[in-house]
Amino acid sequence: MFLPVLDPRATRARILAASIELLTQRGLPGWTVDEVARRARCAKGLVNYHFTSKSELLDWSAGDLATLRREARFEPFSTRSASAALDRLWIVLRDDVDSGRFAASVALAASGFPRRRDPTTNALCWAAAQAFGVPVEALPGDVALFAVLDGLELQLLAGFNPEAVLEAYHRIWLGLLQT
Repeated sequence: MFLPVLDPRATRARILAASIELLTQRGLPGWTVDEVARRARCAKGLVNYHFTSKSELLDWSAGDLATLRREARFEPFSTRSASAALDRLWIVLRDDVDSGRFAASVALAASGFPRRRDPTTNALCWAAAQAFGVPVEALPGDVALFAVLDGLELQLLAGFNPEAVLEAYHRIWLGLLQT
C-alpha cells in the first residue's frame, strides 16, 4: 500500500492561509490553533511541527497579511492613468476593511505582530510618482503614505461616513500632488 507524500511547503502554506482566513473572519479573540488546524485540514501536531509556537504562527500570519495588503496597494499603480489608479486604490482600501484584513492587521499590531519588518523601500511612492508623472521626491515616502492610507481605513472601520472619508482621500492626494 502506498501512502501519498505530502509536500511540507504546501502544508505550511495551507496552515498560514487558514490562520489568515480565521483572523479576518473572527479576529484575534476567535483565533485558536485547533481551529487553524481544522481549517487547514491537518492535525494540530502538523501546525506545531511547522510553527514552534502559537506566537510564531501569529507572527508569520501577520507578516503574510501585511505583504498581501502592501501588494494590493501596489497593483492600482500599474496603470499610467492617475485617476484610474486613485479609483482602484480606493477600492483596495474599502476591500481591505470589508474583508476583515485591516481589522485583523490592527489587532495583530496591537499585540506586537509582526515582529519581523520589511525594509522601507519607498517602492509605493515610486509607483505612485510614475502613475502621476511627478518626481518621487514630491511624495512623502512609504512610511508616511502607508500611515495615511491606514488612517483612512481606520475611519472606515470605525464607521465614519464612507463618502466623507472618500472626500478626505481625494483632498489628501490633491494636497500631495500640488506640492
